[in-house]
Parts: sequence; structure tokens; C-alpha cells
Amino acid sequence: MNRNYDKLLLIIAVLLLAIGISFVFIGGSGTGKQIPNLSPVGSDYSPLPLPKFDTTEATWAEASEQSTGWIYDVFTPPKIYINLDTGEWVSEGWTPAPDVPYGVYLAELSRALYRLQLVGYIEEDFKDASKSLLLVVDQETDDNLRVRVGEVNAAAQFEVKDFQIKRVFGDDGSITKLATATLLDSRTSKEVILTHGQILYTNGVSIVVRSDEDPTIEWKPKVIGDSISTDLGDFTLAKIDLNDATIDILKDHLDDSYDQEMKTLSVAVENDSEESSSDNGVDDATNANPFDSMF
Repeated sequence: MNRNYDKLLLIIAVLLLAIGISFVFIGGSGTGKQIPNLSPVGSDYSPLPLPKFDTTEATWAEASEQSTGWIYDVFTPPKIYINLDTGEWVSEGWTPAPDVPYGVYLAELSRALYRLQLVGYIEEDFKDASKSLLLVVDQETDDNLRVRVGEVNAAAQFEVKDFQIKRVFGDDGSITKLATATLLDSRTSKEVILTHGQILYTNGVSIVVRSDEDPTIEWKPKVIGDSISTDLGDFTLAKIDLNDATIDILKDHLDDSYDQEMKTLSVAVENDSEESSSDNGVDDATNANPFDSMF
């Protein structure tokens, strides 16, 4: 049955092929319009003149020896390989840019001292402390001043309003003198209390930046944004971190081939067990860390 079916399909295929071939021959022999044989008309194309250009011969100069010792051309790459004996990278014809030192370091970071400090006194009348001679140091001028209660020092801009000596008895029976002087600061019109044997700080910060490369540099920035221009570059105070006792300095190199460089500088801060502060513009807490009471 399958063989008969295959034969039937073969016969149909042969018939369809014969019909297709006959259709081609019959259709091709039909009558139709003939395409006329036309020839082109008109004049021949005239050639266009070619433009003339002046030619020049380029002369390339020989490559000169550079400061690195590398004689290079347009696409001459440097040679970089590993020295098998030492295991180090070796380059020929190229020398990396030398490391430029940052140029400055943090020499001092501490709380700013109040401009007047009580460093001593002389009791002339043990019954009346107000008659004592006070020894005051002007931190701005390093002058040693001798003043009394009621005296005005116009140069240092302060007046001594009062001086008292209290005797403090300890649990062990010891006696300690607590000497305090009350000054009227003419600049701020506020009273300030100085205690003998204790350092009085303000709310400010004292920063000193120096340089090993240029010993003439001694920069004392006051606030963030302060800057200084030197032969080593331009430096700007970008941040003060009192918790870590560090500052961030942004350096602009004089050579434009270098990018801006930010560096965190730090210095050891010495603790003073005798430091203290008072009201009226200064701290009133005594701490081992000189920055704790500033917050």
C-alpha cells in the first residue's frame, strides 16, 4: 500500500513539473510589444580640468636628547622590563616624575592662651592681700608687668580690680594658698579671673605650621580657609579636628602638571594638669585633654 502511495506522489510531481515547463515555453512565445532599440543622443561629455596644487616637501628635524636621556620620536614608546637578577622594574628612555615633598608640617596645635597670665605675686601685707604686687605676663609682647589693685595698664589694656588670697585646708591638715586676681579687660569690657599656678585658655586654637624645606615659613592660620603662598606652593587650611588633634591642608602645586594634594597633619599635644579656665569668654572646666572643654 505504501509503495502505491509513493508512486502516486511521484506521478503528481512529474505532472506538475511538466505543466510548469510547458507554461514557461508557451508564455515566452506569446506576442507582446517589442522594446524599441534607441541610441543615445546629445554631445559628448567634455573632461573637466584637474586643479593644480603646490607641493611642499616636509623636513623633519632629528629628535633631540631630552633631560631624561630618552631620544624619542612621535610614536617611540619607553622600554619597561623586569631585571631578572634583582626582580626590580627597569625603564629605558623614561624617568618617573620625582616625588615632590609636601613641604610643611604641623609644629603646634593647642588651645590659645589668654593674652594675660598671673605668674606670681609678692605679699607686702599678710593681713591685706589687696596690697600685694602682682606679676603678670603679656603673652602678645612677652613683657613682664608689675601691677597692683586699682592700677590701669594702658599698653596691655587691662585694669586690676581685685586680688584675694584664700587658704584652703586639706584633709591631711595641709594649707594651700589660692591666689586669684580679677582683671577688667579693656578690649572686651569683661572681667577675667586669673589664678596663680594655673594657665588660662581662651576658646580659640593656636596653630603653627612650619617647613623643613624652607625654614622661613612659619604660618599661623586662624580659621578654616586661611591660606599662604610660598615658593613650595599655595597652602590652605581646610579642616580642624580637635578630637584627633589634626588639621587638613590643601596644597596647590606651582607646577600645573601636579594635581591638588590634601594631607592630614598631626602633632603630639602635651597635657597640662594645672590648666584651668574661667567665665567671660574662656572655659570654666579643668580637663586633662586641652580640647575637651571646647565643646
